[in-house]
Amino acid sequence: MPNLSDPIQVKGLCLRNRLVMAPMVTGLVPDGAPSEAQIEWYRLRARSGVGLVVVESSAIDPAAKIMPFMLGIWDDAQVPGLARLARGIQAEGVPAVLQIVHGGGRAFREDLGQERVSASDVALLPGPPPRPMTEAEILAAIDRFAQAARRAREAGFQGVEVHAAHYYLISQFLSPYTNRRADRWGGDRAGRSRLAVEVVRAVRQAVGPDYPIFCRLHSQENLEGGMSTEDSIWFARALEAAGVDVLDLSGIGTSSQGDWEGRPYLNSSSLLPKGAPGGSFGASAGGGHPGHHRRQAGRAGRGPGGAGQGPGGPGGPGPAADRRSAGGRQAAGRAGRGDQPLRRMPLLLRGHPQGPHQVLGERRAVKP
Repeated sequence: MPNLSDPIQVKGLCLRNRLVMAPMVTGLVPDGAPSEAQIEWYRLRARSGVGLVVVESSAIDPAAKIMPFMLGIWDDAQVPGLARLARGIQAEGVPAVLQIVHGGGRAFREDLGQERVSASDVALLPGPPPRPMTEAEILAAIDRFAQAARRAREAGFQGVEVHAAHYYLISQFLSPYTNRRADRWGGDRAGRSRLAVEVVRAVRQAVGPDYPIFCRLHSQENLEGGMSTEDSIWFARALEAAGVDVLDLSGIGTSSQGDWEGRPYLNSSSLLPKGAPGGSFGASAGGGHPGHHRRQAGRAGRGPGGAGQGPGGPGGPGPAADRRSAGGRQAAGRAGRGDQPLRRMPLLLRGHPQGPHQVLGERRAVKP
């Protein structure tokens, strides 16, 4: 079984160990471009011994920001600043991946009455319910994700992470709680995952076949009417077939109903409930009991962010694609199919309910 200190490779991305710094918005971005303070903040953390830094959410559209003072990647003019950030991290001997996001119904609005868009009119923040997106708006968002990924590669990042969790736009389409559509972008699993799959396909086309694509995905939603673990496994298969190389597992840990001027909205968080074991989101996706994952974590060792787990299979580190059977490679070619086997795609698992570090491991095929 691999240890936290063991190297791992995803396509051309070589990690010296399996401890990953998770993306966290720093608020050190006054104008959408990296500041010197932010670059130094990342350099200090790259020196901590992690094998990979996943840089915080970067908005693909100025209207899609999830909070103020965050990175932007909606314009080619932003590439030079992002390149300075990538070089700063890499100067410490650590590769960098950039996360890209569209806030959708959770987009930041200084004026709470300003319009937001989403899959359906389910409110996720104070303010009027979001407006369901039109077909043209959905297709435009897919293209913006692809162009953002292209810019990430041009800036020198060694991979890109598509944020499809935490009830941001793609997650709003995946979850039956937030997607009430009756068209081809909603309904069953294939419809609800269509946006995510089309985004990944477009990103893959934009960055080429050898560039690592990560995807942050819910393995569970602790919410009545939300995604089930079976949904998550189906989506994971579809996303791998579409071109995802690494799944970054998260979820909705807690939620409550808020009130804005007499209108309800869902207040949700990715933090696990108090007392929940580290790795619970990973345990859910793997179909195992959380206690099993706690034992695995104890064997793997502990990282700076708390107990980490690195479940793995035989074969040691190496590109996920190299260890697939011929049938698995053929299945991956049938992009967007959630009924195909999930092979040895590496998973990023949160090591501690409130910790900033994650563990990159390899998992055996997930049974249907």
